[in-house]
Amino acid sequence: MGATGAMQDMALAAYRELWQQALAAQKAGRHQDALALWDRAVGAAPRDHLAWSNRGVTLRAMGRGTEAILCQRYAVAIAPDFSSGHYNLGVALRAQGQLQEAVAALSRAAALAPKQAGVWQHLVDTLHDLGQLDAAISTMRRALGACGDVPELRFILAQLLLAAGQYEEGWREFEQRWRCAKPPKRVHHTTEWEGDDLDGRTLLLFAEQGFGDAIQMLRYVPLAAQRGGAVVLEVRREMLSLVQAANLPANVRVIARGDPTPPHDVSLPLFSLPRIFATRLGSIPSPGAYLQADPARAAAWRKRIGAHAGNELAVGLCWAGSATHLRDRGRSLATWALAPLLAVSGARFFSIQREPRPGDWEALQGLPLVNLAEELSDFAETAAALSALDLLVSVDTSVVHLCGALGRPGIVLLPHAADFRWLRGRADSPWYASLRLVRQPRTGDWSSVMSEAAASVARAADVKRRDGTAR
Repeated sequence: MGATGAMQDMALAAYRELWQQALAAQKAGRHQDALALWDRAVGAAPRDHLAWSNRGVTLRAMGRGTEAILCQRYAVAIAPDFSSGHYNLGVALRAQGQLQEAVAALSRAAALAPKQAGVWQHLVDTLHDLGQLDAAISTMRRALGACGDVPELRFILAQLLLAAGQYEEGWREFEQRWRCAKPPKRVHHTTEWEGDDLDGRTLLLFAEQGFGDAIQMLRYVPLAAQRGGAVVLEVRREMLSLVQAANLPANVRVIARGDPTPPHDVSLPLFSLPRIFATRLGSIPSPGAYLQADPARAAAWRKRIGAHAGNELAVGLCWAGSATHLRDRGRSLATWALAPLLAVSGARFFSIQREPRPGDWEALQGLPLVNLAEELSDFAETAAALSALDLLVSVDTSVVHLCGALGRPGIVLLPHAADFRWLRGRADSPWYASLRLVRQPRTGDWSSVMSEAAASVARAADVKRRDGTAR
């Protein structure tokens, strides 16, 4: 080997070592170190499309979205058939709200790598973000044709179908959640009930998902109790008092998760009940009130709220859901967005926000907002407070399900790509007759939502001022 070849080998070995250091820093989340290393890499090899793409991934992780997009564009300009580059470009564009461009990039990535389920998932999610639900459904069917039987893709298809009101196929595909790599956490390994007559057997129904999901599905428990057996209903402890106070049939026993599970013959998660009862849009049971607040607690709350509100409209307010929710960034509000609402004359606002984000209360200091959240020890207490309020205004979180289940009036503030249970294009909900839905006209447009909600609150305040309507 000549001296030139040896020098080239030494340079290549050094470049590979630089790459390994950069990847290790990137994987460890040391973004600043990784960026410095990728800078060296692209400086040494400016036509290395992989290095440019990885630099873009690091920049996106650092919140430098515009620079990340430029890196990914440069990577695919160097290598037009680089599927991962088009995918990373699409992800970066979507994160910056450039959704149409993201669809184009992700579509190119899917064409180059049709068996990559993750690429299809991001493409379908972006179409959903744009409100193109029919296109999202057809694209997901193409994805399944290309990738085969992938439970995660089928579960996404289920939610799209349910959002479109295609309940027969949607509820069937919703069962794919148990086949996913990360299925719901709660499971019982007894024989699954298929809706047949219980004939004296005991059925265990259990809440496998969030609080709102459980509240929404409680309407089915009386139907299950009519199938000729005993029913044990397991809920999370925070819901125990609320559900125990519900007017459930005598053959239903309510227990808290974590308590000993009574002997039972068959079991079923609550969110499988719509499939069992063949629920369609026109056959949703109990769209009115099916839960109730404790009368003594509600009376105490009416006195407490009345002392603050007087003759003004008493409005409950919840602006954020759980920070761990997969789509929380799209559904929760920053406190500054509340300004049009809090400025409504004739209304007094009461926070029932259980998990405010850091800095929320500091930002709301001095505004006409009474904090009730610290006194809401469980869902039974929250139900009593909601019963004492004139109206709830809330983002999509468990409290709106409770409000609807109580039959109390509420305004639900929804993102453009709302959760499947709110369907599409509707201002009403077939699940909850007392709720009104206010949707973003386009992704990220909370100002329009808040203006419409504020106008509705103002109208309700005017009605109360004229009529003296009692809570």
